[in-house]
Amino acid sequence: MKKLSLYTLGLLTLLISCTNDCPDGYCNTEECPFCPDAAALVYPLNNQACEPGTILSDNQATVVLEWQYAEKADKYEVTITNQETQATQTFSGLTTNQKEVTLERAQAYTWSVTSFNQRANITQTSEVYQFYLQGEGVANYAPFAPTLLTPESGKSIDAGDTLFSWEASDLDGDTLSYTLYVDTVDGTVTPPAAQTGISATQMTLTLESGKQYYFRVEASDGVNTSSSVTRSFRTK
Repeated sequence: MKKLSLYTLGLLTLLISCTNDCPDGYCNTEECPFCPDAAALVYPLNNQACEPGTILSDNQATVVLEWQYAEKADKYEVTITNQETQATQTFSGLTTNQKEVTLERAQAYTWSVTSFNQRANITQTSEVYQFYLQGEGVANYAPFAPTLLTPESGKSIDAGDTLFSWEASDLDGDTLSYTLYVDTVDGTVTPPAAQTGISATQMTLTLESGKQYYFRVEASDGVNTSSSVTRSFRTK
């Protein structure tokens, strides 16, 4: 009986500690039974055109976002962002694995799902998917907004030769070219010719020390253009 009591007390202590603070290393173990898994996104698919659910007008339609139920999750939060305008919608407190949203047609979006468990402090976020919501009479889709890889935003890095890298894709399979904007103002200063019409997804530039830099990348398929977000970093 004494052993059982000690075991029960130990287990209760473990559960309480997990409830109050679930460190990353315990999120998917039996020792931390309340920490949720990340949800797997189902629809819309990544890097695909999405058919509208209900067409509301020439410019708007509904889409039902769907994901798999995550183990140990009791609530979800959906975040969806228009790649062109960067306008973000967030839907919290969801208890099912679907959410109908109203979106602008002929636009590219990113979306993700965050899993919650009310008895744990740790959350888990899914992969980030991107898709195009089909629009009337679209003959050529703009490239998806480039994803910036390096340098990392908000970091302090060594001056000198610096690698700028990114990735991008196009629904139509068009060959893409890129323009790399790097400046110490706001990421909109017209770049030199050498940083335009780039066919590769990386470029090395030499940076000065003690500067705050801003950078972004534009992708073009020869017809349409899309832009990444603007990142900033500082050189030592």
